[in-house]
Amino acid sequence: MTIHILTHWPIDDAETLSFDTSINETQLLLSQGHDISLIIQAYVPKLRALLHENDSARAHYWSAFDTIQQIKLTQPQPLSLSDFSWPPYAQFTYLRDRILIDVNDEHYATAWLTSPNLSELDYIDLFVNQELNQQIMIDDRGFISRINHYNSYQVKRTDFLTPSGQIAMQITYDNNQLQDIHTAQEWENQQHFSDLDTLLNIVTRQYLAHLSSEDTVIVTQSNHNDQLIPYLSQHNIIYTLHTVPDQLPDNVQQFITHDTNVYNTLDKSTNKRLTYIPLYATQFHLSQQAKFKTIYWLNEDLSFEEQELVLVQLMALAYQHLDLTVIIESPLPAKMITDMILHVNQQVSDDDSQRQDYLNRFLVLPKQRRTQRQHFMRSAYLLLDLGQTPNEFLQVTALDDHIPQIVRQTTPYLSPDKNGKVIDNLQDVSAAVTFYLDNMDNWQFATAQSDRISDIYNTTKLGQQWQTLLNTRHNEEHDAK
Repeated sequence: MTIHILTHWPIDDAETLSFDTSINETQLLLSQGHDISLIIQAYVPKLRALLHENDSARAHYWSAFDTIQQIKLTQPQPLSLSDFSWPPYAQFTYLRDRILIDVNDEHYATAWLTSPNLSELDYIDLFVNQELNQQIMIDDRGFISRINHYNSYQVKRTDFLTPSGQIAMQITYDNNQLQDIHTAQEWENQQHFSDLDTLLNIVTRQYLAHLSSEDTVIVTQSNHNDQLIPYLSQHNIIYTLHTVPDQLPDNVQQFITHDTNVYNTLDKSTNKRLTYIPLYATQFHLSQQAKFKTIYWLNEDLSFEEQELVLVQLMALAYQHLDLTVIIESPLPAKMITDMILHVNQQVSDDDSQRQDYLNRFLVLPKQRRTQRQHFMRSAYLLLDLGQTPNEFLQVTALDDHIPQIVRQTTPYLSPDKNGKVIDNLQDVSAAVTFYLDNMDNWQFATAQSDRISDIYNTTKLGQQWQTLLNTRHNEEHDAK
């Protein structure tokens, strides 16, 4: 029996809550020895690398875009600059995350490298008269997968290509609004579509029709996936809830959620079978005392005034603790954050002689992938996450690395005053951070509590909860027959 996971990933941004859900479900079920197949309706040209870096390479997958683009290739085969033809006398300048290509003293192209290792080509921007003309997306199986065509920096046309370079699907735009989708193949006697969801629904339905009725399908909550449930009437369906819906889908008897708020709300209001299993499993790491005092601050969901209030406190602490470094991850433009840091620094101190030294101890990062966050957290001393809803992946990473947490809301991964602190007022950030900076006993107590809580949510125990759920459903299906 195969367990299929019907995912719902945004087309061009895989790492979201729905991505985390399906990836973590995959990891836990693989740990129990199950045969897992992901049903992917998003365009993910680096899928093989994505699965590998998230310990899910053993999972099978079916891709709607692979079907549309007639892709049969399965093995990674990265391309390099030498695989492309360049004009004579092209000059290449190698930077950390990109390669600049100039021709006759004019900028001709920028080749961007993949994150997080920056070791392979991701995509190439081509310029004409210093203006973006095309963006070439490279599939990790060794071919050009998509080309965006621009006019005045607006996408006018997108070509999705077969491995041989033929156009399999073409999308045209007018003023950034989708006008038409044309496919080389017919799908239910159609080649023109007004929206991508309709096409993906048709392509996915055709795939679902060939699944064995003995298989289980885990459906990730989304309006798009809800439309596919009627085509799974012969299958055992487990529906994963992220939020409380207006109405639960029909023809589904087993629901699961990884959110305690969703569980507590629905458990009292529905007669459907609902199970809670935490989403993120902890991994055992050897405990090591952090060599440097580094705070990892996830700066999301705060107003400008709230960010400045937190920065004032952290900057003051940096003046008191000369070994303190602050890493700030923010979805906002880096210049906006660095300007705020400079402004706050001038408020905190009028000493120009050492100003740059203090500014250098505040490192600003753009939104990070899961593996990048894990990399930075390994050397961190403290996690600071002051959004209204803490990032549970970072909380589990903190448990893995025995790091105290400071958040604004209790979650299953934090016990107040044990492995961290819950603060109600942002003015209390300084006191909470100082509690761990100035007293090693407090820090060591929190790391010991992290070990204890980590054991509750380890991969084996959460995997066993999944196995119990699957066994119950299997026995019920067997008895019904």
